[in-house]
Amino acid sequence: MFTTNPFFYYGAVYSNKCASSSALKTKPAYLSEQQKLFVCQPSFAYYLPPSFGSSRVKETQLKRDFRKAGYLSLEEGIQAVVRKENLYAKGYWSDIYQSPSLPKYLIKHLLPIPRYPGEIGPKPPSTSFVQFLQPDFRKQSFGQPIAKIGIPQLGEFLILPKVSGLPSGIRYDKTALNPGVINESLDLTETYFYDARKDYNNHLIRVSSLPQDAYNQFSKQMINLNKQAYVIDATVNNILIDEAKEKINVVNLRKMEWAQKHLGYVENNLAHFIAGILDNSYVDRERRILREKQDTKETLPNYPVKLTPFGIQPLSSEEDPVAVKLRQKILYKILIAALWTDLPIPDIPFDGGRWHQIMDPEYSFKLSGMEGKWQEVRNWLLESHKKGKKQKEDTLQKINQLFRINIR
Repeated sequence: MFTTNPFFYYGAVYSNKCASSSALKTKPAYLSEQQKLFVCQPSFAYYLPPSFGSSRVKETQLKRDFRKAGYLSLEEGIQAVVRKENLYAKGYWSDIYQSPSLPKYLIKHLLPIPRYPGEIGPKPPSTSFVQFLQPDFRKQSFGQPIAKIGIPQLGEFLILPKVSGLPSGIRYDKTALNPGVINESLDLTETYFYDARKDYNNHLIRVSSLPQDAYNQFSKQMINLNKQAYVIDATVNNILIDEAKEKINVVNLRKMEWAQKHLGYVENNLAHFIAGILDNSYVDRERRILREKQDTKETLPNYPVKLTPFGIQPLSSEEDPVAVKLRQKILYKILIAALWTDLPIPDIPFDGGRWHQIMDPEYSFKLSGMEGKWQEVRNWLLESHKKGKKQKEDTLQKINQLFRINIR
């Protein structure tokens, strides 16, 4: 329930009390002039430390960990790990493996023939090679590869540090439907499909329970990556929810020139934040799969249902009132984070490249029970973008009022 106090929503407590000038002087030296300006803003956004990602893994540590696991070389370890029983995830360009003997690492096999239409991957090398890669970031790790290994007849492999967290939604290999997506071993039996739906609801519960600070930090992270010319490929496998540490982590960063070619966008903005966290992709896939099943008169006895003039039909996540309410709660926290951190705001009409429909904020607002409200909210955010405390507080109250009206 919303209270009459506009500064208390979803468990995030805001403070109107300004820090004293003496307190400000004790803050870390990295504080920017803009951050100093907002010393009186809501307490959760006072200071956003520049410590994103996990600690970077060094070459010596990698070799030591492989030896501790009983492997004399990196090549020997890869050949032991890359087995069907160790398959961790599938992607467009690679298969990823993990073994209990190397819990801190993932092995990515670069596919000679990627699942991405029209692409060609690396051919297996004629001779073995080990190449240690220069880090993209000096101290932080976003799961970037540490080493590239070539093994004749097997192919090329990358060793990556494992970043903590669960995927931000339902992986494509669970409910794949699009041509070219990972669906060669797809099983859409009643139980399997229903489990994916339950997993999605559990994902929304996990994400909606994260504190506001987790959203603020992730928003700031997106802005910093923009400055360093890196884009987040905002899919469920690349955004990880770490409940234990109350963080949103990211892996598989893309350089902007790569993103422009394959994803169709060149910056991290609010649209990617919302769609990646809500997992609009799963909702869209589920809707189309349910339509297929209805067209073939296939029943789903264990699935949530709704009563329509045409009889009882499956209730999609798009319409499920529980999922809608959870998405509203998440959307609110994302908007507040975008407001206080000045996250870039996408244009209207939205151009989302390859993932245009599912990334469109109009679609995200619709899934959150607020259809038709995106343009109004966008205008509010733009009015206060990189402005002072007063403008941001005015926008905060407008957003609070909108959610008070739309959420019961």
